[in-house]
Amino acid sequence: MRETLCETNARRRKERENLIILRLTKALLKDMKVTPIESDSVPSLFNWHVNIYRLNNCKHIVFVNDLSRLSVIIDGIRTGQLAQMKEKFLITLEDYLRSEGVEDGLVASYLKEGSELRIARTNNRSVLGTMKEVTFFVEDDFQDNISRLKWLNQMIHKPIDYHEPINVFKKAIKDQYKDIM
Repeated sequence: MRETLCETNARRRKERENLIILRLTKALLKDMKVTPIESDSVPSLFNWHVNIYRLNNCKHIVFVNDLSRLSVIIDGIRTGQLAQMKEKFLITLEDYLRSEGVEDGLVASYLKEGSELRIARTNNRSVLGTMKEVTFFVEDDFQDNISRLKWLNQMIHKPIDYHEPINVFKKAIKDQYKDIM
């Protein structure tokens, strides 16, 4: 049976729900041994550019949100551990947002809506430029990752009108889920 245009549009809307796109650089695609998929457009709040870099002489993976330039850094992921990378990203993002005082309901709604993670290629040079700024430091002396993230997400960036990424992200998820709260 053929779908009607209305049914096709409804199916596509449903596919875009519960979806976060992780846009991996070529280096990380190769390291994770994964082939990207072509993705439908999802709101930039649910797009994250991802790269691999060395911090304190250890391999780390940095995630930068397209809309807010919010940065999340994880470590302990080895070559080919894509499932572990996805899981650790979501756990770290949740812990970080809660440490910044984001309401539990907003965090839960964002993570529920982004319960599925898909891999795609990078597509935004501006976000890649911000990522380069975030990874400029190759050594630091933070005692824990949450402290590092709090410091990183207080940096101001030109693409977000010189605001702090954490404040831009907080406002965006409040606006996204204002009906729920």
